[in-house]
Amino acid sequence: MNTTANQFEISKQFWAYQLKHRVLHQSQTFINPVPRIAFVWGKDDINFLAKRYAAMIKNPMFYGMKYSTSAEEIKSWAQLIIT
Repeated sequence: MNTTANQFEISKQFWAYQLKHRVLHQSQTFINPVPRIAFVWGKDDINFLAKRYAAMIKNPMFYGMKYSTSAEEIKSWAQLIIT
């Protein structure tokens, strides 16, 4: 499987290897997992995102991915989006 997500995971392994073997001399904070949020509004965009989510979660690369239409849940993820 040669997807963008797969290539990204491979690149993270490459950079982690470089740090472990001191090819790079930066601190261990060089690689940090950061959650990504896609926020949309409008019926067409919401439908698109729901279909995209349904397709993506079938791939093990996206294990743990979440989708919600609950304002309270989204607020817990990103307070500044929903105030």
